[in-house]
Amino acid sequence: MSLESFVRTLKSYGYSSQYVAQVMNTLLRSYTEHTSSRRIVPTKETGLLVAFRILSDKGTYLVFTSQGLATAEQLIAERVRSISRDVMTPEFFFVLTFMYPHLEDLEIQFLRSLTPLGEAYDRVMTMLQRSGLAYLEGDTVKAPRTLCTFFVFPFKEEPFQQAIRQIRAYIRVSALNRRIMKVTFSDMKDCKEEVMTAIQDMRSQGIIKEFVRDKGYTFRVLDAAAYKQYVQGLLQEALTAFRFVPPSPEFHPPVHCGWDSVGLLDEYPVPQDMPMNILLFGDPGPLKQLWAQHFLYGELLNNKGAIYLSVNSPPDEVRRNFLRFNKDISPFEQKGTLIFIDCYPRRQKSSQLYSAPIDTSSLTDFAMVLSDAHQGMNTQQGICVIDSLSNVMLYSDPEQVIKFAVSQASRFKEWGWTGLFIVEKGVNDQKIENSLKFLLDGVFEIEDDEFRILWIRGMVDSPTRYALDISSRGLVLLPKR
Repeated sequence: MSLESFVRTLKSYGYSSQYVAQVMNTLLRSYTEHTSSRRIVPTKETGLLVAFRILSDKGTYLVFTSQGLATAEQLIAERVRSISRDVMTPEFFFVLTFMYPHLEDLEIQFLRSLTPLGEAYDRVMTMLQRSGLAYLEGDTVKAPRTLCTFFVFPFKEEPFQQAIRQIRAYIRVSALNRRIMKVTFSDMKDCKEEVMTAIQDMRSQGIIKEFVRDKGYTFRVLDAAAYKQYVQGLLQEALTAFRFVPPSPEFHPPVHCGWDSVGLLDEYPVPQDMPMNILLFGDPGPLKQLWAQHFLYGELLNNKGAIYLSVNSPPDEVRRNFLRFNKDISPFEQKGTLIFIDCYPRRQKSSQLYSAPIDTSSLTDFAMVLSDAHQGMNTQQGICVIDSLSNVMLYSDPEQVIKFAVSQASRFKEWGWTGLFIVEKGVNDQKIENSLKFLLDGVFEIEDDEFRILWIRGMVDSPTRYALDISSRGLVLLPKR
C-alpha cells in the first residue's frame, strides 16, 4: 500500500485531517522505535495501523511488515523534503551522522555537554521535533537512527567524518565512558582505527598498560595526569578537524522534475541520447504549462539547453511562474542555456533578442527564429517547448500548422533535442487533434487533477496515470496504481 493510498483510505473511512495527521505521526514514532529496538510496544494509536496491515502482532509485540516499513520510510522521505532547504547545514550533518548508526546515551551525553556541539545538537533536535521527524521522551529527543540517509548534503563530508571518528575514539577511551579501563571490539565500530592508535600511543608513552581480554582491550592507567592530558589532546585534535566546509562548486541539487517527475526514470528508463517529440494535451488551463515548465527546469539542471517559444503569454509572465515555485532561471538565461522566443501578439517591439509576434509573422518566421535560437547556444542536447499550437492555429491554417509541427519535430531530432508541443483540448477540430497524436512520438494528457501518459512509441504501450499535487515545492506527480 502506497502512502497516498493509505491516506486516501483513511479519509474514505471518514477520519478527519487532524486524525490522519495523528496516524502519520504515530507511524513515524513506531518507525523510530523500530530502528532503535526492533520491537514496537502496542499503543492505543497503533490499533488503526494494525487494521491496515501496516503492523503485525508477533508475540505481544507489534512489528513492521515490509509494507509498513516502506510506508513509514516514504513518510520520512516526504517530511525530509519539506524541510531539506532549512537543514542543509554542516552542523545538521554532523549531529545526524554522529547519531548513526549508534544512538547511545553516552554519545548524546557528550554532545549535550560540550559547547558549541551541545548548542548545535539542541538546534538540530528541536528542528526535527517541530518537523515531525523526532519526538520527545522524557528529556531526550528521539529520531530514527538512519535519518541522515534521507538527506543529501551539499558539501564535502570527509572532514566531518574524520572528526566524528576521532570524537568517538575520545569517548571510548576517556573518563566519560562508564566502562573506563575496558574497550570491547563492538565499542570500536566506526572508530576502530582511531581507538587502536590512541591505545598504542599511550602504551608506547608508558601512560597505560593494556592486555587483551573478553573480545576487547582492558587497560590500567599508570600515569593519571599524562592520561588526562592525552585524551584532552585527542579531543582538541578532533574539534580542530570539526570545521564547517562550504558547499562544493560542483554540487548540483537533486532534480525533482524533468523525466523523473513522471516516474519514467524508474519505470521506463529513458536513454539520455534519445530525443522525442511529445504532444502535451488537455483541457484549457495552466496545468499543461506548469508541467512543461517543471520538465524544462529539470533538463536545465541536467546541463541541457532549452528554448521556450511563448505564444500563450509574454516571457515575463512565464518567468514569474518559475519564481512562484522557487525556480530561479536567471542563471540559465545569463549563461545562454535558456532562450525565450517572444511570439505573444503586441503592437510595440519586443525587448527579447528572439521574437516573432504571431499577429505579424508567418510559420516560416517561427521556423527561422527557432533555428537562430538553437544556433545561439552551444549545447548538444536540449528541449524546446511550443506554447501553444492551439494559439498558432488561430492565426494560421490548422493543416499548415500540423505540417509545421511535424517539420519542426523532425528538426528537433536532427539537433538531438526533445520537443514538447502544447495543445488545448476541444479548441481545435477533432481531426486536427488526432493528426497530431498520430504524427508525434507520444501523448501526455492533463485533465482536472490527473496526469496521464497515454503512450510513448516504443516505450509505453498502455496508459499510466498520476495524481497531480501542486504546492509551494512545485508540481509533483504521484503514481496511481
